[in-house]
Amino acid sequence: MSFTIPKTQTAAIVASTGAPIQVKHDHPVKSQAELAPGECLVKLDCTGVCHSDLHAASGDWPLPPKSPLIGGHEGVGVIVAIGDHTTGSPVKVGDRVGIKWLAYSCLNCEHCRKGLEQNCVEAKLSGYTVDGTFSQYVVCAHVSLYGDIANQVQVSYVRHVTPIPDGLDSQAAASILCAVRMPLSFVKAILEFDDCDK
Repeated sequence: MSFTIPKTQTAAIVASTGAPIQVKHDHPVKSQAELAPGECLVKLDCTGVCHSDLHAASGDWPLPPKSPLIGGHEGVGVIVAIGDHTTGSPVKVGDRVGIKWLAYSCLNCEHCRKGLEQNCVEAKLSGYTVDGTFSQYVVCAHVSLYGDIANQVQVSYVRHVTPIPDGLDSQAAASILCAVRMPLSFVKAILEFDDCDK
């Protein structure tokens, strides 16, 4: 399966924290040859918008967002390219995947081994600490051994993209990529509160 990859794309960019969103029609797209091992390029079909995106653009949370920033963490699209020499990838070209809030964790630390990847000290957040889904293409990678991942353009990570089942509509899947986080946080808070009473 082969896809044509354009040199530029349309993306909604917050040039600096607190600045208005600017729609740019000439934002660069990495070619297949520019992808590092472990990176893949996803052509987005759709993206959702979350209240967290407002906080990212405003910069009103304690953790400062990346600047400039492409927001978004509820995207669904198709993998159109994978970097040469990628090994152990759980996804392949042509797979439909989702990009969610947690873009990356090391998968090796104690937090990650316990299933608490969101607490990983190396965690990257789509549309917050790395560029997200308010664009036509997103580069996704899975390891930090190949350069400074904090400075890569539009990064999510292969081991953290979510395969989307064939029977699930992309727009419905995009909203679920974020919506699951809220109920799980609520249930966890209730369980922790309940433990305090014992």
